[in-house]
Amino acid sequence: MTQKSRLGALSSVAKSAADRIGALRAHRDAPTQKIGDWQWKPLAEIPEAQRMAGEPLPAHIHPFGDFMVDQAERADKQGLTPRDILKAYGITASSIQRGALNRAKVEATGLPLSSSDEKIRPEGAFADWLQTPMGKRYLDAASRGVVDADAITDMQAKFRPFDMVDKLGEQLAWSASNLPSSSNVISDLVARAYHGKSDPQEWRELMRGVSGIGPAKSGFMSSMLGRGDNPTFDARQLKMHTPDDTRSKYMTRSSQKLPMTGGDEAVERLAARQRVLDLQMPSRFDPMYQHLAHHGMWDEASGTKTTHQDIIDTMRYRVGGRVNAGDV
Repeated sequence: MTQKSRLGALSSVAKSAADRIGALRAHRDAPTQKIGDWQWKPLAEIPEAQRMAGEPLPAHIHPFGDFMVDQAERADKQGLTPRDILKAYGITASSIQRGALNRAKVEATGLPLSSSDEKIRPEGAFADWLQTPMGKRYLDAASRGVVDADAITDMQAKFRPFDMVDKLGEQLAWSASNLPSSSNVISDLVARAYHGKSDPQEWRELMRGVSGIGPAKSGFMSSMLGRGDNPTFDARQLKMHTPDDTRSKYMTRSSQKLPMTGGDEAVERLAARQRVLDLQMPSRFDPMYQHLAHHGMWDEASGTKTTHQDIIDTMRYRVGGRVNAGDV
């Protein structure tokens, strides 16, 4: 390459970067009815957005994207099972208001961990519990609408370092009694979203009747089932987009006269911002863009490379990437 062509290539890259930052600066958040007094940082002032805008989706996230596509195709062609729904719900519920812990603290309970990471996320630990004999026993019973109290007690003992185990136990009992009958409805919503025939709000409205899963976390549950059009508005995203003194203050605002809660409006605003980022990814991931963009921003904020392999393996009935003889 000649010096002139090199300079031309560099100029093209610089212009592209300038255009991307310009798009961030030009973005204006749409008006809202319930969170209008919630202060948001300008999109162009968010360091993670500056670094990620227009960039390719990080390679370590591609396997989770492929898993999501597989799940969507299962929902479309054969339907998801009650077991699928129960696993996705439990993993999501386990992640709420809990953070990663040192692995030694988790291993001390006797829970076998599939990850080699020093920091163990609660959702990964819960996915690993589902792979244990008592975890499978819980799923066997819950899939039939039966609450296995002994299995839930075992979970509480293994999960105790992450705290709030009484609440999680109540949620697992609730899901056993209420979720198995919803597999057909959920399969339909996942399949229609895969074909671009379901609005994101349709999923969030369904989740209003699901214990403990509000708009902010509904996208995480749906990602494990193959629906990716709702981003997850978790604590890390809140920290990126909002000042400390206004974080999450208006998420539960609602009105009988308006279809959306404050949380719905917040998720919609986050989705609009993530579209402006225009992350580059294979076309097969198009229906999953919002969740995968969230995943990319989440890792960018902490400098991590989260694969969620433990979750993928549990959702796919596998251990360590291999088919598990005692399918979970």
